[in-house]
Amino acid sequence: MDANALPQAFREHLKELLADEYKDYEESLDAAPCAGIRLNLVKCRKSDTEIFAGVAGDPVSWCEEGFYVKEGAAPSEQPAYFAGLYYIQEPSAMSPAAFLPVRPGARVLDLCAAPGGKSTQLAGKMKDGVLYSNDISPSRGRALLKNLERAGVKDLFVTAETPAHLERHFRESFDSVLVDAPCSGEGMVRKDPGILKDWLERGPKYYAAMQREILGSAGRMTAEGGYLLYSTCTFSEEEDEGTIEDFLQEQEDFELVPLAPVGGAVSGKLPGTLKFWPHRVRGEGHFLALMRRKGEPAERDIREEQAVSLPGLEGLSVRTRGAGKIFSKDGFCYLLPGNEKVIPGLRYLRTGLLLGENKGKRFVPSQALAMAMRAEDSAFTLSLTVDDDRLKRYLKGESVDSTGTEQVPEGARILILYEKWPLGFAKKNRGLLKNELHPGWRIM
Repeated sequence: MDANALPQAFREHLKELLADEYKDYEESLDAAPCAGIRLNLVKCRKSDTEIFAGVAGDPVSWCEEGFYVKEGAAPSEQPAYFAGLYYIQEPSAMSPAAFLPVRPGARVLDLCAAPGGKSTQLAGKMKDGVLYSNDISPSRGRALLKNLERAGVKDLFVTAETPAHLERHFRESFDSVLVDAPCSGEGMVRKDPGILKDWLERGPKYYAAMQREILGSAGRMTAEGGYLLYSTCTFSEEEDEGTIEDFLQEQEDFELVPLAPVGGAVSGKLPGTLKFWPHRVRGEGHFLALMRRKGEPAERDIREEQAVSLPGLEGLSVRTRGAGKIFSKDGFCYLLPGNEKVIPGLRYLRTGLLLGENKGKRFVPSQALAMAMRAEDSAFTLSLTVDDDRLKRYLKGESVDSTGTEQVPEGARILILYEKWPLGFAKKNRGLLKNELHPGWRIM
């Protein structure tokens, strides 16, 4: 971005914040925005770096499973992307979930979650437990849901509610809460210069009032001994340090947990907070503050993983923790995590794992189920490699020949794999595998 295109009011604002460093900031706008990918720890281990072959470059210093994208690489075109093995994410945006502690068996809330990068990252940190992902906008929530399903997240609820409405049902309920708040976006100007129009029309004051309301609800939903992380992608002290100072004055049972500078990030004006400036880090602008509610955390049960057979889907199972509960609504079948319940009056986009849909006498498994499975959860599988032309054809939605499935009965449903990771279902039919990959998940 050309620094000369910055509005005068924006320049003066940044000069006041940066003083002698302003010139360095201006020069950073000439650089291309950083692109990143993050390994999906729901499906992979940190050692599974072969997944990134030809795509990943240097590691991101504040996120163990994050990497910068190699110049010229196209991560969204790789089979590993369609298998949900990594998430494409701006490197600085990996920092909030990376810094939020998540303990085994935790109930975790991502309050402003769309499009889902931070939710999928939190799911990868969870050892058992349940994830609630919320976004007030149902349209943004659908993108959030798809990203969670692609990542294979099973123990989840996706809602489209105001924080105040959620608060009525979930007082002191969550062990870890993330608030990546709506903001004026000053840190994203290099990546999206169009943000400046909104900044001029609304500015930090508009967002600061909204942030204080959201953060207040988030605090009241945080359990004793739980953690609350607040983040923005702006530099405004009114939206950042000022919001945190006001929150800590109003909610005296919270304390600030100092964050150590990393990867070029520096302490904010409020000691213990972090500021990511694009002229100091390999990434865009961000602000982080971690707080803890005083008191002792409640014990959470650590549930043993077990395979659950699926009614109407012979030869298919899915792994869950705890007893779980299968229930049906409007022809759709879901698997609820653990002892969680569906609360009347909440606007849900997803309640647990969608298993499939009853269509007359047939039960059709969902794409979400395929992505949540492992190869060993299906009686019949077919593994495709990058040098098998059927892989790309399957991802385009085409039927492919059934070579390699000679022992599979006619009419049986097969889990199609990329190497060992699920992509979707197909059904054997007269020498062909009839493609059941959901249309919205195909290569266009």
